[in-house]
Amino acid sequence: MTTLLLYAVLVGSALGTSYLEDNLNLFARCKREYNAQSTCKKLKLPWLGNRSFQSFLCEFDGTGDLTVLLTGNSYSSFFYQSLVDAGKHKFKKLILAAAPTCLIHKKTLYAEYCRDVADNLPRTLADVKPDIVIINQRYWSLQQFRNPPTDLQNDPLVDALREDWAMISNYTKKIIIIEPASGLPRTTDLLKPIRSNAPHLSAYAMPL
Repeated sequence: MTTLLLYAVLVGSALGTSYLEDNLNLFARCKREYNAQSTCKKLKLPWLGNRSFQSFLCEFDGTGDLTVLLTGNSYSSFFYQSLVDAGKHKFKKLILAAAPTCLIHKKTLYAEYCRDVADNLPRTLADVKPDIVIINQRYWSLQQFRNPPTDLQNDPLVDALREDWAMISNYTKKIIIIEPASGLPRTTDLLKPIRSNAPHLSAYAMPL
């Protein structure tokens, strides 16, 4: 976020006050929504007992009839408010279970605080009983996902992912996987739009 904020300031300075204010307002909203996870309505899962979920476990009420579980890493944390705004007429409950930098796959490398979103995902699924599971997480920044597998039938990472999708399918009617995750490579030239007089981030857009 710091990098994008710097981008907004640089481009805003070049293009005018209105552009800068619009972008700063967007970043402020993004930060506000992310921080709101700490004060959201907390879901009480029986398997947790009296302890807290690591890192974010939030419950949002809607006017529909679906129970939706959104899980993953910080990409889920930045995405949830858009889902609340656009889909609250479809869901009865939207549950956010997310941990920054974590993947839901227990057989991949992760930090200790990722256990709830990874190892304990089956227990969360069993308690929530979601109609839909949405998974939004960034893979491409992890070394083990940077190179495509050479043998799909014998690759241990492919087997681990296949095992997790099969496990999740035992608890829900539909799985939605949001990939690829958006982002800018570390080598991205943030001054490129200014040099080319581009007005916004679409200067980085590439066709699929």
